[in-house]
Amino acid sequence: MPPETVSTYFGLVGELAGRLEEALSGGDAKFEAADRAQHVAMRLRLGLLSRASAVGVLADTGPAQAAMYDCLRTMCEAASHLTWLVAKPEATQQRALCIELGQAKADAHNRVKVLAVHRAALLDPDTREQMEKNLNAAEEVVRHVQETHGSSCKQCGGRGRNETQVPTWLKQQATKASATTDEVNLFALWVGCSADVHQLVPQRHSREDGHHLELPGAEVGLVVRWAIDTLLMCFPLVAKVVRPEVVADVEAVGVWWKDVMRNVDRGVSA
Repeated sequence: MPPETVSTYFGLVGELAGRLEEALSGGDAKFEAADRAQHVAMRLRLGLLSRASAVGVLADTGPAQAAMYDCLRTMCEAASHLTWLVAKPEATQQRALCIELGQAKADAHNRVKVLAVHRAALLDPDTREQMEKNLNAAEEVVRHVQETHGSSCKQCGGRGRNETQVPTWLKQQATKASATTDEVNLFALWVGCSADVHQLVPQRHSREDGHHLELPGAEVGLVVRWAIDTLLMCFPLVAKVVRPEVVADVEAVGVWWKDVMRNVDRGVSA
């Protein structure tokens, strides 16, 4: 991805994201989710877009480039939720509730842990009071979603679905007899990014001539490509849930991207 193709990696990701958003919206800037599945899919889309944009920014910033793997790992987890959401069309609405419940529980659980720490620390009363109000609100969301979701769900066993189910699902999809290239690549990407994130990627900064914060240029371009490929894999899934009639338009953006890549010497392996 040489400079003459796009001025910055952030610009490249932004152009692709813009095309995907335009295809998904169908020109309707006021599109709003009509049911739970659409709501969950659209929220996962926002997470994907924000992390992909962050990958572009980090790629343009030498000392921060290794942090791209953190964002890419999160994108893999969002992709995991999306692929699970659409895997059983007849259960999409219930599975959306499973994801909502899992996310709500995680939010409340984390707030409990943070508040427990601050209660033992020198925290001013006003801040503590606000944290307690936020926790109460989060717990109310859990109660509301739990009531709607039910406790005998066949999709998640009543527990909800969060990041802890990601590795099992991705591995299951990647190792089945009918696994697609996207499914294998997604699991491999999650495994690789997870290792890099937990190790703070020391190996990424080691070169023959010493240690550097910046990653090799070819590797930077490759990580950006992985982020773009993840977006291109996920957006048709989002469209399948929120606007099935535009799936072909969203997939056409992927065709455009492949045409661009055919005419660009990226200097990295495909």
